[in-house]
Amino acid sequence: MIPKRVFWLLDAVAMLGAALLAEALFRSLESLFNEGGLLRSGWFDRLQPPSRVYWDFANSEGYIWLILGFIPLVLACLDLMGNYAPLFKQSRSRVIFGCLLAPLASLSMISLVLFLFRAAPLSRFVVAFYALSCSIVLCAFRLSLRAYVRSRERQGHYTENVLLVGGMAGVRRVAEVLGDPTFQTQYRAAGYISGEEENASCCEGLEMPSGARVGCGSASCSAGLLEAPRRQAGAGTEGLKRLGSFDDLRGVLRDHQVQQVAMVLPSAEAAWSLDLIDACEELGVTLRVIPEALLFHQGKALRASRIKGELPLPGVLLLPTHHRPEELFIKRCADAVGAALLLLLLSPLMAIVALAIKLSDLKAPLTFGFLVIGQNGVPFRVYKFRTMIPNADQIKAKLMAVNEMTGPVFKMKNDPRITPLGRFLRKFSIDELPQLWNVLRGDLSLVGPRALRPHEVQGFDFWHRRRLTIKPGLTCLWQVRGRNKVSNFDDWANMDLEYIDNWSLWLDFKILLLTIPAVISGTGQ
Repeated sequence: MIPKRVFWLLDAVAMLGAALLAEALFRSLESLFNEGGLLRSGWFDRLQPPSRVYWDFANSEGYIWLILGFIPLVLACLDLMGNYAPLFKQSRSRVIFGCLLAPLASLSMISLVLFLFRAAPLSRFVVAFYALSCSIVLCAFRLSLRAYVRSRERQGHYTENVLLVGGMAGVRRVAEVLGDPTFQTQYRAAGYISGEEENASCCEGLEMPSGARVGCGSASCSAGLLEAPRRQAGAGTEGLKRLGSFDDLRGVLRDHQVQQVAMVLPSAEAAWSLDLIDACEELGVTLRVIPEALLFHQGKALRASRIKGELPLPGVLLLPTHHRPEELFIKRCADAVGAALLLLLLSPLMAIVALAIKLSDLKAPLTFGFLVIGQNGVPFRVYKFRTMIPNADQIKAKLMAVNEMTGPVFKMKNDPRITPLGRFLRKFSIDELPQLWNVLRGDLSLVGPRALRPHEVQGFDFWHRRRLTIKPGLTCLWQVRGRNKVSNFDDWANMDLEYIDNWSLWLDFKILLLTIPAVISGTGQ
């Protein structure tokens, strides 16, 4: 989802674009509004236009100040009307109404100021024309963006898997909240952990807002365990399984795709709570701490304060250090623009490489596709230019004894499976150019921990899995610092965690700059 402050910036850019569009239209239609023009009618003269209507945007200081004052007013009006709520929650009519009313209200305020302070004379028709242009451009921009966001929302891209941890009473209450249709596209109860023994009586008479029952997991419970909405909208419900006891916390976090943990803190101190906090800290998983006493509090004089659109649950939300929505959104935009430009600029080189690979072996495939594990453990397919002989995977099993990398990753300096052309392509990282398409799609980032294959991730130690909390990338600290000089996977993972803990847009920029000499020097294998 688009962070609010970034949304302001996008709207401001759209309204600046509306100014340029209005000027271009005005110049093309100028003669029609001047004296003797086809549109110079009686109603138009009532606006008291000058004998010659023009808008010299580039050289008129008055119009520039008008636009600079108009844009913040429109942004403020949109905010007051609630048009910066998540777009997938806004109806089409609400979007259109806001885009029409905000410029109209701003136009009224601007006109009042011009009248009161007797500002430099500006054509009222030109001012109204600009306000109309803003409305049209904002409507088109926001409706297009809403259609895109709604399609992503239907695919479940904005849904977080939430692990519920605590006593059964608290778990059932949180499951009720997550089952509300209001939050179905934002949160999905992925399972629960409890140290209490469930029994059939725990699920009697309890229904979630979506109509699903909250079961207990016992054989006598017809619901079959806790139930929660499916990730896909309109897909019904599925049983929410008990994933273990408090002793299984780390194993559950390691083996399941969990983006957030909701910990219902009991009134009495529980030893497992400290262990859970440490586990979430090690993996960089969002932790929601919910005091059980407040969860069932029914007071009217005090209420739990929350951000608009947030879950109506009391407590504290502990976020990973790299969770900065505005900067992450800018990073995604930079990835998309950068990947598109690089694909365009490097397309001749990629065509030459493809031809060379094909001529070297007419029967062998041009690219090699394989699954890797992305952010939060989600797998996706990437492609590289083929640099190995066709049966490379079968031969790899025989070479494991000479693996030069300690840990789950295989590295070998003089790998006999690599073709002569492939050795050159790897030396300068040319074989990875097709992955720019994955960056454009959003699977990869330009900068981030290297994506590893499923069997390599299965060999991770618990603390290694924090690499998966951020989107993998084409280059990283390992690429510019050590690359093939690093022989211990723990050292590699520590570099990735250092990147995650200190992530910023400036750090990404520095790594991209350092990648250029690292690639040109040909340190790849």
